[in-house]
Amino acid sequence: MKLTPADQLYVRKKIFTSGIFKGKKAWPINKKLVGDYIATDAALSAAFNSGKARLLQAHGSKTVLFSAIVTKCNRGCAGQPRGLVLTDKGTTA
Repeated sequence: MKLTPADQLYVRKKIFTSGIFKGKKAWPINKKLVGDYIATDAALSAAFNSGKARLLQAHGSKTVLFSAIVTKCNRGCAGQPRGLVLTDKGTTA
């Protein structure tokens, strides 16, 4: 079975990501690599997509490469959910 060039790139990304997490964190190999996870989450996408244009414009960015909800630990060691966005120009949280 031959893979298309796009499928080959996808498999290479999966192998690379699996290597990063190997022995450090449980990472399901069958999890789809999306990149922009907030935009694909049904509960969060409406709010995120409405502010995405302003976010990109404010930083002079063109595309969102990665986005996810992460847990920030404050000084009191309490976790607070935050949105992490990686664009072609940098990051914002």
